[in-house]
Amino acid sequence: MIHQGIDNFDPTGVLKTGLTAKWLEDHSQALILCGHYHNMMQAGRVINVGALVQHRASDEGQQRGCWVIGNAKDVASATFHSIEGPR
Repeated sequence: MIHQGIDNFDPTGVLKTGLTAKWLEDHSQALILCGHYHNMMQAGRVINVGALVQHRASDEGQQRGCWVIGNAKDVASATFHSIEGPR
């Protein structure tokens, strides 16, 4: 788990961090959960978990919820559960 913006998940206009999902996958065999950006996205074994309930005007239409992880080495065990928060 890291709290770092990943270039694959960056919102428009945010400066690049230089860290990509591919680099993380090349250097780890585990499921990688990252944060920093509010939107929920996934690239392979790298998941940007997003913000559970935080919303701004620019977040309209994005999903909010939580992740349940069954096995840290199996991305298929990660399931997203949406909440009925504001959209």
